Parts: sequence; C-alpha cells; structure tokens
Amino acid sequence: MTRLARYSVLLALAGLLATFGAGCAGTATGNQFQVSPATLAFGAEQTTGTLDIVFFDVAQDQTWSITSQPSWTQPTPVSGSGSTVVTVTVDRTGLPPGLYNGTIQIQGNVDLVSINVSMEVPSVADGAGR
Repeated sequence: MTRLARYSVLLALAGLLATFGAGCAGTATGNQFQVSPATLAFGAEQTTGTLDIVFFDVAQDQTWSITSQPSWTQPTPVSGSGSTVVTVTVDRTGLPPGLYNGTIQIQGNVDLVSINVSMEVPSVADGAGR
C-alpha cells in the first residue's frame, strides 16, 4: 500500500471515529493527531495536569501550537513538532470563588482539537483559604 493510500485510510478511519464517538475514552481525535485526556478537571486543589499529543504515523513530523486557552491556564510548551507532553498549570490567584470552565485549542497543520478544562476556586469558608 502506498503512503498516500495509507494516509487516506487513516483519514477515513479518524473521521469515522470522530463522527461516531468511538475510540479511546477521554481522547480528542483529529485527522493527524490525538490529545488525551479530552478533559482536564483540576477541581479545587490540583494545580498541574498533562496533555499527551500523539501524531499518527504518517504525520509524525507535523507542527502544532496552542492557539487559545483560558487566562488562568499556563500550558508549557505552547508549540512544537511531533508527539509530546504538554504540562498545564492553573493559577487561582486573585480569582473570586466559583467554578471556571474553558477550552484549550491545539492547532495542527490541518486539525484543530479542543480540550475542555475546568477548575474551582473555593471560598474561604470551604477551608482552602485561597
């Protein structure tokens, strides 16, 4: 099978997986790469989490970049080439108590994958005193 034919088959399968929600639970899948987990839930105390960006075999040398993120998140690195691990840190400093939700968007050469992210800033009455 030629490289182009393999790439076409992978694109078709990735499209089917994305359309029907099949595949690994907790994974956001594009045509060239996937990111897991599909959701980062930091709760009231966790401050760091990781995202695994994995490119499919035919797209290993492709670039990616984080194109948007909530202001209270700090992903590192914010761009790169090929598969990698991104560390996401949240900063609750100065935020009023409440639940915060947002999206981290990762742009590949042809894909845009969205990762839901959430955290809580507890009130002083909750005992966390942030």
